[in-house]
Amino acid sequence: MGTCIGKRNVRYFVIFLFWTSIHGLLTGVLPTLNLIKLWGKWTTYYEIALICLNACVAIYGYWFFFLLGGFAIYTNTLNMKNTTSNEKLRNKWNFKHKNLKSNDVSGIAKFNYFYFSQNFPSRLQLYY
Repeated sequence: MGTCIGKRNVRYFVIFLFWTSIHGLLTGVLPTLNLIKLWGKWTTYYEIALICLNACVAIYGYWFFFLLGGFAIYTNTLNMKNTTSNEKLRNKWNFKHKNLKSNDVSGIAKFNYFYFSQNFPSRLQLYY
């Protein structure tokens, strides 16, 4: 309990966070462009409600983008340090991990190791 993202799933989780934050950015940009197009041209209450709805959706999209983008950057930073958020919050280190020392390996090499290397075999794959 407390470690919901496994070692084999971290790269997919960070990719999910990245693309979901991009979705939030697009959700914020498209209503903003619509607001710019409609600004000052409203005449009915329907158009005023539409502008308010666009503003709310744009704020929600940008909020979503910044929160998930920040969490993706935080998770990626922890991956480069070879630790988990659970270990970071509790200030504990699991000594079973193979430590990639920051002095020995460059940041690009760490990035390639975590996101482009072969995935670790699962216990089921090792058993069978």
